[in-house]
Amino acid sequence: MSSDERELAMPTLALLRASERPAVDARPVTPLRPHVGAPNGCAACGSHKFCLPLDTDGRLDDLVTQRVRVRKGDALLHCGDSFRNLYTVRSGSCKSVVTTAGGQEQLACYHISGDLVGSEAIYAGKHDATVTALEDSEFCVIPLDRMESVARTDALVLPGVGAFSNAAARLSSGAESMRDAILGGLPTLCICLGMQLLFDDSEEGPGSGLGVIPGRVRKLRALRIPQIGWNEVDSIDEALPEVAYFANSYVCQPYDDDCIVAYTTHENDRFASAVAVANTVGVQFHPEKSSSAGVSFVRDFVQGVLR
Repeated sequence: MSSDERELAMPTLALLRASERPAVDARPVTPLRPHVGAPNGCAACGSHKFCLPLDTDGRLDDLVTQRVRVRKGDALLHCGDSFRNLYTVRSGSCKSVVTTAGGQEQLACYHISGDLVGSEAIYAGKHDATVTALEDSEFCVIPLDRMESVARTDALVLPGVGAFSNAAARLSSGAESMRDAILGGLPTLCICLGMQLLFDDSEEGPGSGLGVIPGRVRKLRALRIPQIGWNEVDSIDEALPEVAYFANSYVCQPYDDDCIVAYTTHENDRFASAVAVANTVGVQFHPEKSSSAGVSFVRDFVQGVLR
């Protein structure tokens, strides 16, 4: 996506090595109340089945140790805040608003129960959106240092947030080892921008991708850019949703079509909406915003890793 667009956050933890993650501001978030016993645990939450697909082996209770309430109209996060925590919406709803280069406020996305909030800061180390509650809401807090203590390195997730150049710069120090790991069979899920990072480079701006798949990222050939909303996924893989939610201005163009497992057409532009190589799958759409079929796709990936 272009640098003035902010893509939707994915509800899956980015299992990057510690050396590849941004530094975490240690300033604590005051807990509303701790999780004590089953009644307050994740399994008792009404949003549990919609929440982080990583919770296939009960590890969410190890990650979520506190919750915060935010009143309607108040901000959970402000643009420029340091990346200290991720949040999931336990109840209520909120919106993310970014400020364009021209100083105008622009709605980036809405978040409802089960959605992950704040992952757009994974690459940059700072939040680029202000998140405001649309009603009295409650959020589960996932401290980054807590994630470090329980995250496993048997899978990699590249989330779909930010601009290509910024992400490429952030990953540059570990790009070679990451590329070798992916080509060596490390299970990897790449979403939107994450899929684009599998390629050599992008028309969006300077910087080198991982080069896992030979090819480049090009701008959509359409009048309506960005593409935001639901679109069909013409897939040869039954695990992919038939209809998915997209939010993108750029698409991937591999030099060899053999890696393409799904196509999507926006206006008259037919592009690769899913690719697969080794144990890696990349999708241009946002499965976390693609209803139950999208969440099932992510959960199937995680369960495959855990088996």
